[in-house]
Amino acid sequence: MDFSFGFTFFGVFLWIVFTVITLLVWYLLIKAAVGNSKITTEVYALRNDLNELERRQTERFAVLDTHMQEQNKLLREQNELLRRGGS
Repeated sequence: MDFSFGFTFFGVFLWIVFTVITLLVWYLLIKAAVGNSKITTEVYALRNDLNELERRQTERFAVLDTHMQEQNKLLREQNELLRRGGS
């Protein structure tokens, strides 16, 4: 019996089959490891925290914008009063 597969069709076919089986086993192992890890829940928790922080920051910017608009309005009024009084 000759067990040297060489580059025959059967040898290449066996190599492809063993490669596919090996890659499938690695895929299943990695998928199981990631699925059972706490990383997924940690990422979701961090995402929720980030969304909350972004919401708070947006509210703060809205308040700051309102404050700045009020300040600008007061400055315009003061400018107008100074122009009238100075003439």
